[in-house]
Amino acid sequence: MLLRSVVLIVCATGCPNLPTASELGEPQILALVADPPCIQPGASAHLEAVVAGPSGTLVPSSIVWSVPAGSVGAIEASDVRADVDASPGALIEVDVAVDAGGVTLHGFRTLTVGVCANPVLAGITVDGVPAPASSAVTMFSSTSVDLDVSIDGGLAAEPIVSWFSTAGTIRLYRHTPTELVVRDAPGAGALYVIYRDGNGGVAWLEHDVQVASP
Repeated sequence: MLLRSVVLIVCATGCPNLPTASELGEPQILALVADPPCIQPGASAHLEAVVAGPSGTLVPSSIVWSVPAGSVGAIEASDVRADVDASPGALIEVDVAVDAGGVTLHGFRTLTVGVCANPVLAGITVDGVPAPASSAVTMFSSTSVDLDVSIDGGLAAEPIVSWFSTAGTIRLYRHTPTELVVRDAPGAGALYVIYRDGNGGVAWLEHDVQVASP
């Protein structure tokens, strides 16, 4: 999955410490998920946009999906359908415009005509301990924690793992394992992990984070 995102920053002298993409300093599309990520001829897949910003997960006020003219697929609401005569291996490009957090975000991804499935995230670990699925993860301010991800069935050969958090700074946000440097200020935050298996499959998890004083 690819997102069209171009940011140009021009500093005359002394650039400030601007937030990185992983710190969610502004609304952005974290992932575009298709279920299933491959479509058989005549079948359809459901599309979902994962969007977050400084306040955490954002519920879009509007999502418009489209496919270019001449595509071997068509859009019906949030579902993309492959033509009945689409050839195996053909690609369907899907564009999206998302209104969320007071801005309009654009992205796109491709789906393959064929058979494949999304991976399943078993969970994440924080300092080697599985994070609870139903309660917030507590982290102490001004410390650092190690993050890793677990996949049902094991990691793909060439996965792409992306981390995002409003609770601090990710040192290597497109790598696993990685490290989160927890922010100084106590309070609520969020942690996201997006896992791409390299074959169009996408899985993601969101965790609430509570930053506490040491």
